[in-house]
Amino acid sequence: MNQPIQQFLDYLTNTRQFSSQTVKSYQHDLEIYFRYLFKQSWLFDRVQLKDARAFLANQVQQDLNPKTLKRRVATLKHFYQFYVDEGLLTINPFALVRTPKVAKTLPTTVDEPQVQQVLNRPIEEASRLLMRDLALVELLYGSGLRASEVVNLTMQDVNMPQRILRILGKGNKQRLVPITKPCQQTLSLYLKDVRSMLIKDLDASQLSNHVFLNQHGRKLTVRGLEYILSQLAKRSGIAFHLHPHQLRHTFATQLLDNGADLRTIQELLGHATINTTQIYTHVSKEALQKEYRAAHPRALKKK
Repeated sequence: MNQPIQQFLDYLTNTRQFSSQTVKSYQHDLEIYFRYLFKQSWLFDRVQLKDARAFLANQVQQDLNPKTLKRRVATLKHFYQFYVDEGLLTINPFALVRTPKVAKTLPTTVDEPQVQQVLNRPIEEASRLLMRDLALVELLYGSGLRASEVVNLTMQDVNMPQRILRILGKGNKQRLVPITKPCQQTLSLYLKDVRSMLIKDLDASQLSNHVFLNQHGRKLTVRGLEYILSQLAKRSGIAFHLHPHQLRHTFATQLLDNGADLRTIQELLGHATINTTQIYTHVSKEALQKEYRAAHPRALKKK
């Protein structure tokens, strides 16, 4: 990795305290950009606006997803602005580069009966890891956690008697999130019967402090979590791919539909601004009609 990229990634990690996953995304975009610069025989600190637009045109020709394209340009704006702020460059060549607008799309939600179809699976003795898998679903669906927050949860973050989790979210911001009683029960059984079994043959140097472990007693990864959900959905007879973000969105949507305040949902989700929450959640047609009928004096007036 070249020095300009490494210096910027160190800044993101140590100063901005971005998550490792976010830093990896920045690194990926920057490596693609620097490979392009190498082919053009351009130096990164000599790039001008016309060169930045040429890179954008090159990326458009590759039929990139508009969301990926927008993120890539945002990465480069941030990268160059860092060097401008450090006094090492005088201009940010990507500052005036505009990307195509990305339509705001919401992930699909999961119907409650479908979630129950997953959660009601009997625990077979031969598949005790299923208790771990169900605890994961309970947390994602009942508390709205991000996938990264679930896999990074440590034993010290769990207050089982009070049914409270201490979550370290984006930007290392802490928040307290409650868990449901069914989640408390499932999680307790997992910690007692399954997690202890996963670590019993490990020596002290191998022990992980994280709540959720893989079959080898190591910390579960986001990719591992996604695989677990896909297999659970498949074995439960659900006809679509189940994703962590899908359950998080379902959590937020159901809270909103049942009258929860938007500020409360924002706090539970760990959103920095209410605008993010407004985009992330939506009011169902049924809830919208209910509010309309209850609020407008002519809504139920007979013709």
